[in-house]
This record gives sequence, C-alpha cells and structure tokens, in this order.
Amino acid sequence: MRPVAESGDELALFAHARNWKRYVAAELAPYIAGRVLEVGAGTGNATETLCTGAIESWLCLEPNAELASEIVAKIAGGQIPGHCRVRIGDLHGLDDADRFDAILYIDVLEHIEPDYLDNVLDDLQSLVQRCGFFPVHIGPAIKTLPDGRNAHLIQQPPAWWLPRLLSHFELVVFQRMPQGFWVLVERKPSGPVTFAPV
Repeated sequence: MRPVAESGDELALFAHARNWKRYVAAELAPYIAGRVLEVGAGTGNATETLCTGAIESWLCLEPNAELASEIVAKIAGGQIPGHCRVRIGDLHGLDDADRFDAILYIDVLEHIEPDYLDNVLDDLQSLVQRCGFFPVHIGPAIKTLPDGRNAHLIQQPPAWWLPRLLSHFELVVFQRMPQGFWVLVERKPSGPVTFAPV
C-alpha cells in the first residue's frame, strides 16, 4: 500500500501559510542543497518557497496527476524555477539508483497506512544521502477518505513518532508546532562515526 493521495483544503490552507513557509525556509536553507526530492509535492506551494539557493535539481513527486499539472504550469509560468521537474507517482516509481541530498516529505507521513509506515521509512532511508525534513500533523485532517476514515490515517503524538523516525535517521532538529511537529533528520552513519578536522 502506498501513501494516500488526496487533494483538499489542506493544500489551499498551505498556499496561504506565508509566515510558516518563511520560517521553515530560513531554518532549512543550510540543509537544502544539491539533489532534492519533494514527495507529495501537491500544487508546488512548498517548492515555490523552498527551491532557492544551491539546488542542483529538484524533483517534485506527486501521485495526483491533476495536482502535478499545477506544478508544471507554475514551472512554465516562472513561479517555480526551471530546474525543477515533476514526476507523477510515489516512492515506488523511483529508480533503485536514485539518491537525494535532501528529501522533503511535508505533511505526508500521517497519510500513510499505519501497517506500511516502516516500509515507507525504509524507502526514505535508502534514498536520502544527507537529510530529510518531515513535518507531521498529529490531529485529524479536514478531509475524509471515500471509505469514511479520516485522511490522516495516523494521528499519534510525537512520543509515538520519534522512536519510529529515529530507528531510521539521526535527529538534527525537533520542533513542536500547534498541530504537530517537524523534524530535520540526517542519514544514519553506516559505520563508526569519525570526525574530520575543520
């Protein structure tokens, strides 16, 4: 099972969250560089704000074709830089050889079927070379799914999320937000940690 793709009011709300996006952009600026993957890119609202600086390439991965077409239009209209690409799909559509310096998974983890969360975290761990940015909303979504379930399939506090995230990544930053939290994580070292002189 893959993350649930849903368009809805959350995307419209995020489009107007200017203060939050400026704050996040300032916090993440030192980390977002090189090859960037944005999973669940929606309509490209986060891309517009965060795709600046030393970006080699930026891949917007969006499972909803209609939303992905909005990103394409923003690239064509110059609202999003031309080095950004759009791919319709999810993590399973990526090449095994694909690796990214930074992965943005903004307000997506809570939409994962709970039984598949560890698989998704395994996939993210295998794709990230440097860091990941994962905001998580811990309460109910505005939308419900066709089967009547809330679109936020996982509504758990940070104490539930952190052990799962930290079994796959090293924690750099943990920050509470009114309806959730965000983490900035790094790839776990594959061997003993050694420090190079500065």
